[in-house]
Formats: sequence, C-alpha cells, structure tokens
Amino acid sequence: MSKIKSYIMDVEDFVNGYFDYETETFKTSKEQILTAVKDEFKDNMSVEIAKDYVTKQEVKDDMNILMDRLEKLHEKVDKLFEVK
Repeated sequence: MSKIKSYIMDVEDFVNGYFDYETETFKTSKEQILTAVKDEFKDNMSVEIAKDYVTKQEVKDDMNILMDRLEKLHEKVDKLFEVK
C-alpha cells in the first residue's frame, strides 16, 4: 500500500474515533474534529482529508434522512389511493 493511502486511512481512522455508530452521527462538531486532526497530525493535508471524509458522512446522513422522508410520503400516497 502506498504511503499516501496509508496516511489517508490513518486520518480516517482517527476521525472514526469521533463517530457514534449507534446513532450514526458524529459525537462532536465538524470544527472540533478538524481541530483535533490538526493537533494530532500537525499539517493541513490531514485537515483536508478529514474535511472530505466528514463531509461525505454528512451527505450520507442527509441522503438517509431524505430517503426516509420519501418512504413516508410514498406510504401516505399509497394510503390515499387505496381502494376501499
């Protein structure tokens, strides 16, 4: 494995320490995570990697919320058009 890929994985593993798998959300704010990454790795590249990683998770969370809402809307539309 290349050094860069290994470095990216190290940063992502560090960020995962702030992730709550039970609620599937981060335990703290994005800014606090990025500050912790900066303190741990001492460079800006790690912060950019962490920012991308956290943002991807936020997008995934937003998509899950959207899909749940669409499913509920679908159920309501189905109930409206049920033949009684």
